[in-house]
Amino acid sequence: MLDSSDRIVTKPNAESTELPISPASPSKPTVARKKTKRRVTTESEREIILCMALGGKSHKEVAAALDLKPNTVYKFIRSRSKCWHNAESDAPRN
Repeated sequence: MLDSSDRIVTKPNAESTELPISPASPSKPTVARKKTKRRVTTESEREIILCMALGGKSHKEVAAALDLKPNTVYKFIRSRSKCWHNAESDAPRN
């Protein structure tokens, strides 16, 4: 016959005082991960991008010339073109 000490318990006791572990949520801090350093375009690169874009170059050509990602150049040109359109619509007409 088995003693009470020889029994194998597969389910936790209801009387257990341990709290259940909850999964991580967005509001709780998590373990920090090593972030890659983001490259920021310089002021001179921005000026060159604008000059080349106004000169009729595509974002892929500009990116290849400056060794940048085409998506970076595309987003920058797009953000600046929105400003140009807003400035043109706000300018007084003669």
